Amino acid sequence: MTRDRPRRSVDLFGDERGVSVAVTHVLAIGITTLLITALLVGASGVLSQQREDAARQQLDTIGNRLAGQIAKADTMVDDDGPAENATFVVDQPATVSGGSYSVRVKDGSACGLPDRPPGAVPDACLELVPSNPDVDIRPVRVPVHNESEFTLTSRTGGEFNITVEES
Repeated sequence: MTRDRPRRSVDLFGDERGVSVAVTHVLAIGITTLLITALLVGASGVLSQQREDAARQQLDTIGNRLAGQIAKADTMVDDDGPAENATFVVDQPATVSGGSYSVRVKDGSACGLPDRPPGAVPDACLELVPSNPDVDIRPVRVPVHNESEFTLTSRTGGEFNITVEES
């Protein structure tokens, strides 16, 4: 003998059993997605800033090295030196943050450098400009302390000619 149970009709839209488990999973996935998105957006800003800082420091280092080499060449052709003119080839890194850069010699007044002693060649500075569009930084300016006239010409792959003339 089997007992016949009365069958109940199942109301799918009115049955709320197990809903809290599904809602919990949906909320957990949604919150996790938001947190990961926020972390990625925040990290990309930090990485971009780090790249710009690294490029600025690299340009500053290259500019200071070039300025030091110009000053060294200047001492070789001063009044007590054996040569009146000298040309030096110096090597520097060819790229900064994955892109090339250019170096220009600017007059000191255009660079915002302090006044120099009377009788010195007009103030000068090196302006280093990155050409990588991914790096958004202003040109880096490095003062050059010299007593003689000089020219700086760029060669290939980070090589520069420094020509100093006795004044």
